[in-house]
Amino acid sequence: MTTKTPVPVHRITLFCLIIYLHFAPQLNAQTLVITENTSTEEAMQMVHSMLVSGGIQVENVQFSGYPQSSGTFYGEAGIGLTSGLLLTSGKAGLAAGPNNSTGAGRNNNIGGDADLSILADDDTYDASVLDFDFIPATDHISITFVFASEEYPEGVNANWNDAFGIFLSGPGIEGPFTNGAINLAVLPGTSIPISVNTVNSDSNAVFFISNTNPVVNNNIQYDGYTVVLTAEANVTPLLTYHMKIAIADGGDRVYDSGLWLMEDGFTDYFTTHVDKQMSAFPFVILQQKASRSIEVRMTETVGQFELHLFDVTGRKIRSQSGNLRFTGLQQGLYTLVLESRHGTFAKKVMVN
Repeated sequence: MTTKTPVPVHRITLFCLIIYLHFAPQLNAQTLVITENTSTEEAMQMVHSMLVSGGIQVENVQFSGYPQSSGTFYGEAGIGLTSGLLLTSGKAGLAAGPNNSTGAGRNNNIGGDADLSILADDDTYDASVLDFDFIPATDHISITFVFASEEYPEGVNANWNDAFGIFLSGPGIEGPFTNGAINLAVLPGTSIPISVNTVNSDSNAVFFISNTNPVVNNNIQYDGYTVVLTAEANVTPLLTYHMKIAIADGGDRVYDSGLWLMEDGFTDYFTTHVDKQMSAFPFVILQQKASRSIEVRMTETVGQFELHLFDVTGRKIRSQSGNLRFTGLQQGLYTLVLESRHGTFAKKVMVN
């Protein structure tokens, strides 16, 4: 593969030009940054720090699997998501491009998952599983994701079928999986579970992007992936539910698959009204450590709007429409939500 030529830089000192020319290839190659977890604790913390938004409260987070099979990503993945969590059936770091292998993968010598074996209709291996209890604040939840795999196209309708699931159980839920769970990872408007066999160039191709013959996305290693999809369910507010997010190799332990979960993508807001793209935020946040305050500076005119501040548990702290400053805050992670006629925008902010 050839490295893209850096964009020409004008009116720059000779010293800066030398530094730029030295580091530009590395910066270009690291457009997508994947950080593997090194412990079970780090994998569990991803749920609190990156996955949840809105009014959802999360408790009792657990992770099972090889820690390095999970991680976080940031940057241009070329899949429609720019930051979030990554669960794989091998090693998270292998998901980064370029796409220079037809069968990248890692055998972690870990067992599978019973629910995924049902979906794959085969034995599963190297399962990576996040599960937790949660309490929604509204009657609707959703989670946004992309599924990708090295099993494309060779594994389609073959004797191996990597699979993943987003399993929901709790009050009013009756399904065929563990604890009466249902699988939310299905094609829109159907009960068809998403897997290598069900979403590919021949089946449900409208939801699929081939990344081989030719390669269209060198930012990731995977040979095929779905479009951005959102799993949704109706729930009862303030009751406790359980979520299990899992992915595993099906039939063999070799080729990897990955589940990309959008940052803040598990929410009880209606996602069609929430714009998560960093470039779309019409405000910036300034902090004053001495007074433990945050101030909102608008970067474009949005007309009338309201600001809402939520703490890390999803509890609303304050709402206001005229004042752009929140003062006297405790240390911790907050979510700032701006609602206007142009849409709803949410951004996390850490108060130190």
